Amino acid sequence: MMLFASVMSFAQIIEKTYLIEKQDVKSIGDYHQIELEGCMQSALAGQPSLPWHSLALLLPEGTKAQSMEVEMTEFQELEGEFELYPYQPSRTYNDVERKTFYKDEAVYSS
Repeated sequence: MMLFASVMSFAQIIEKTYLIEKQDVKSIGDYHQIELEGCMQSALAGQPSLPWHSLALLLPEGTKAQSMEVEMTEFQELEGEFELYPYQPSRTYNDVERKTFYKDEAVYSS
C-alpha cells in the first residue's frame, strides 16, 4: 500500500486544449475547399482534400506517458453542400508544364 501511495504521489496529469476557431469555405472552380485556421490540406492524390493539424506534445524530462485521451468537442456543422476539391500532387516552382488533373472517381462516387 505504501509503495502504491508513493508512486501515485508522483503521477501528474498534463492537459492541453486546442481550439480551431476560424473556418472558411473557399471556391475553386466547381469545387470547394474547407479551410481551418492553422491547418494544412492533405489527402492522397485525387481524393478529397481535407484540413489536418499536426501536434507535438513534450513531456517533462524523465517522465513517460502512461495513457493518452483525445476528446473532441464543440463540433460545428457547415451549412450547405460541398464538392471537395481533389488533392493534387505537389510540383516544383520551375515545373511549368501543366499536369494531369487527378480525381479518384471511385472515391467521389462512393
